[in-house]
Amino acid sequence: MFKIRLLIASSLLFFLGDSRAVDDSGKAAPKEPKTLSVFPLGGQRGTTIEVSVRGQHMEGTYAAWFERDGVEVRFLGLEEIREAAPDELVVRDPQAKQTELAGHRARLQFRIGEDARVGLHRFRVVTPRGMSNALNFQVVSDPVVLERDAEGQQAVQAPVVIAGTTQTNGELDLYSFQAEEGEQFHFQTFTSFPIYIPYSAEAELNLYAPTGSWFDPDRLLRLPWESRPLSWVPVLQSRRQGWGAQFAVFPMPTHRFKKAGRYLVSMGSFLGEGNPDFVYLLRISTEPPDSSTIMGQPAHPDPADWLERDSGAYAQHGAFHQPLESDRLKVLAARSVGPASGTGAAEGEAESPHEAARDRVVSQLKEQEPNDSKGPEVPTAVLLEGTIDPPGDVDSYRFRAKAEEGLVFEVETPKAAPPQFNPWIRVWNPEGEEVFNNIHFEYGGDGDDVSKSTERKTVFTFQKDGIYRLQIRDLTSRRGGSDLAYRLMIRPTIPHVGRVEYVLGVKGRRLGPTTDRVNLEPGQSKTFTVVCDMEEGFEGGVAVSAENLPSGVRVLPATPAPYTDSLLLGAYYFPMGLESGNIGDITRFRPVRKGVTMAFVADADATATGMPQLVRLWAQPMSGDRTGARLPLGQVPIMMLATGQSAAAAEGKKEYEQ
Repeated sequence: MFKIRLLIASSLLFFLGDSRAVDDSGKAAPKEPKTLSVFPLGGQRGTTIEVSVRGQHMEGTYAAWFERDGVEVRFLGLEEIREAAPDELVVRDPQAKQTELAGHRARLQFRIGEDARVGLHRFRVVTPRGMSNALNFQVVSDPVVLERDAEGQQAVQAPVVIAGTTQTNGELDLYSFQAEEGEQFHFQTFTSFPIYIPYSAEAELNLYAPTGSWFDPDRLLRLPWESRPLSWVPVLQSRRQGWGAQFAVFPMPTHRFKKAGRYLVSMGSFLGEGNPDFVYLLRISTEPPDSSTIMGQPAHPDPADWLERDSGAYAQHGAFHQPLESDRLKVLAARSVGPASGTGAAEGEAESPHEAARDRVVSQLKEQEPNDSKGPEVPTAVLLEGTIDPPGDVDSYRFRAKAEEGLVFEVETPKAAPPQFNPWIRVWNPEGEEVFNNIHFEYGGDGDDVSKSTERKTVFTFQKDGIYRLQIRDLTSRRGGSDLAYRLMIRPTIPHVGRVEYVLGVKGRRLGPTTDRVNLEPGQSKTFTVVCDMEEGFEGGVAVSAENLPSGVRVLPATPAPYTDSLLLGAYYFPMGLESGNIGDITRFRPVRKGVTMAFVADADATATGMPQLVRLWAQPMSGDRTGARLPLGQVPIMMLATGQSAAAAEGKKEYEQ
């Protein structure tokens, strides 16, 4: 019988027996369960499928648990597996371990609802020692077929989603399909390959025509893709380790066929690695992906996933896709603290410039060519839309600024993004002197490494009144066209709380968690740190609260965790006494960062829950005696264990420290 989101096997009581952290032989208790992969990686709405989950330390698995509704799951069984270590093909990084051996395979049955949201659904397996890390399961609207374990070409018919694996080094999976003359095909992949460094691509697709040749009748002619060859794509939250994006080769390739016939597409990992945990989905269709067919997006977006600008402690390459809307001032004001209660400022007290900015209307203007040199004068609350076309095009605008006035310059690239389009903003004063641009540099490594980037948000305070000139262009003069579109917002500063994120541990200076769940025994505690970006001069504080805590668990303030300082310093790095970015103005590109350390504390008599539950965290801005609206901070899965069931703290390595 199915239950919504989970089903607990009848043998639960057997598994919840007493299992101490140290057994009679003095050995440490096993680690928390860890999942490595799920196959198939996705399924169609309205179907019931059987999946297998490979992992480690999964003894006693009795259930699986989805964080949200949409997929019902039934536990079918657990088996132990033994396999030889695969050969390493490529060593990308001495600290990046590419392969791990699974010790168990859990069999599950997923019933995907007819109305389940298309997208990624997070789930975990559950054992007496707690829940595992999360895996993503992709719900799709197209039919799903499984890869056949046979050599040669597997014929498919579009639209289709293929679920497969690249189990061995050098493996390429070939799929054939029929195309008509002039027909355009769209390809899309979603992978879960164990690759742990940001500058690595995961999947590689190639398109072929089986033309044959005089020497080789089976020869394949490689065809070109008709889309951008390289892009940064977001890293899923469950896989973040200090960066927010990684390279993708031909992320959504297309091709229009000139001749009718049968063609082939190959699927493999970018540098040829393979093992049973290299799982993928490949979508082939004659229709471009849209909200109902795109893969790799969360089915239930996290409202706490707020991205305002790139951060040195949380690298968000390709973040220029963040939408800018005309209500931006009101949105930012909602993340701050409003004026004191009453009808406005006290009698005789002038309204502050920041409070006046909250009610300003943002104008929307489209560029009018020619504007290469002088350009029109625009207000300082405006959203400009334009295109860098042809190559080498420079768009100019003018605006009037006052002395000591702070303005913010934000840019969005709705089509092409870095590295294809790197929007370069420069501003000159009335005397023709360049006063700032959006190129940020920061030091890394041992202090003599400098990384430069064009930033999506720049804050600047002007020193004198006058009309200033702004130019926006691509960083190079090589590219231009309709895909190099930009939306540039000029607006007043609004002091507010920017990105607020909790971390359960940290690795180095990066905002990469060492775990993604909390398994607690009675009497235990787990600290977590809330990192707050104080944007545009916000000088208040942030209060943290929690909802839906298990019975007997509280959230209490704690002394700073040992990694708190490294998190705060990650926003700006000062090697050898040098300052990051433009000297004396680090907040131009990086926010002021503050941290709050809290702890989940379980009472000594807290009872085991048997299953995880999501705890909702909230952040609330404070300033003086005033408070702002509650902001979603995130959701933490917590499970209360029976006494003696938790993993030995001294035994386990952090699962994300590869």
